[in-house]
Amino acid sequence: MVNKKLPKKVYIEHKHRANGYITTARDFFVLKGSRFKKQGYDLPDCRYAKKFLKKYPNYKYAFSDDNGHLTSDDKQFFEVVPNGWVNVTDKLKK
Repeated sequence: MVNKKLPKKVYIEHKHRANGYITTARDFFVLKGSRFKKQGYDLPDCRYAKKFLKKYPNYKYAFSDDNGHLTSDDKQFFEVVPNGWVNVTDKLKK
């Protein structure tokens, strides 16, 4: 990502094990000062989110769609549609 033209809304994907299965989760970020509509839930302690924010301090954490930590007793599961969000997963690997 070039600092001159940072996308306003970005997300990263990562895989992890949950309940014995490998699952894909996404963490969403916005440029500081940007407004956004929360679609998922808060999971800012995610190590992937922390890594992203350390590398890109112009962003702030928005929300996650990682349902891996939810139990069968949880009533609310979030389906986040990333329309308008830019996938920057590969940028983080560099």
